[in-house]
Order: sequence, then C-alpha cells, then structure tokens
Amino acid sequence: MINFLNPAYQACRPREETVRGFPDEDRSSWDPDNIAILEHERDGKWLHDTWFQHIKPKYRHSLNKWNMDTGGGSGEVTEFSNYSNHDRWLGWIFALDYEANFHLAASTCG
Repeated sequence: MINFLNPAYQACRPREETVRGFPDEDRSSWDPDNIAILEHERDGKWLHDTWFQHIKPKYRHSLNKWNMDTGGGSGEVTEFSNYSNHDRWLGWIFALDYEANFHLAASTCG
C-alpha cells in the first residue's frame, strides 16, 4: 500500500518522451514530491473528494471537448493541453494516463 503521507515516497512521473513537447517552465513546475504538499493533512477522504469533486469533472470536460473538437487530436500529449486551457496539472494527469493506456479516461466516461 502506498503511504502518501510518507515524505520519502516518490510519485510516478511521466516519461520524458511523453512530455517532451510541453514548455520547460511547465515541466519544471511539476514536482509532486515537493515537501510543501505534506503541509496539509491528506487521507482517504481527501483523495476521494479530490478525485470526484475536482479531477474527474475537469478531466472529463477537457477530454470531451478534445474528442468533440478534434476527434481525439493527433494523439500527442501536448495537443491535449490546448483543450484544457493549458492547465498544467491536467497535462500531468493526461501524460500519466496516456502511459497507462487511458485507464483514467475510461473511468471518467471521457
């Protein structure tokens, strides 16, 4: 089991080839291992609420817009950012989802 409160835990990052097209300033700001994240208590309820109230609805909206406007686009991860208003954390999620064969996209009904 992953202990998200463990400061030594290293979060998964997208592979470099997946995010190569993103601007350097975006990639340099993606640090899921930043110790400041642990300043606020995170538990199962927080994770549940974060998924259902924030990530899932925003990711679904961006996926639906991307699919309707482009038919899925070029398949490039960076192309997705154009349809998520260049939202950095949605780009990060999409990059990881891309590498996981869109497991999250399937679960958001996107």
